[in-house]
Amino acid sequence: MKRIPKSHFTLFTVFITVLGYKAKQNSDGSMVCINPKMCKERRKIVLWINGKMNKACQILWNDYLNHWLVIGKEFIEELKKANQRMVA
Repeated sequence: MKRIPKSHFTLFTVFITVLGYKAKQNSDGSMVCINPKMCKERRKIVLWINGKMNKACQILWNDYLNHWLVIGKEFIEELKKANQRMVA
């Protein structure tokens, strides 16, 4: 999958924030997220507002989906709670 569904865009951004990524918004609508502690192939990800992502981001998207499959609904609920804490 090369695009994140709109319904999961916010939760995925919370997920990568929890992993330690810091985001920077670009003028072209893309968001570059960097985590210097991650391995080289996952260190820098690019995510566009329309849900399109680069290859490194696709790896993290698969991690997100795997967490969801293993943990279940509780994973999504915890991300929603984390998002509410970030917004508040």
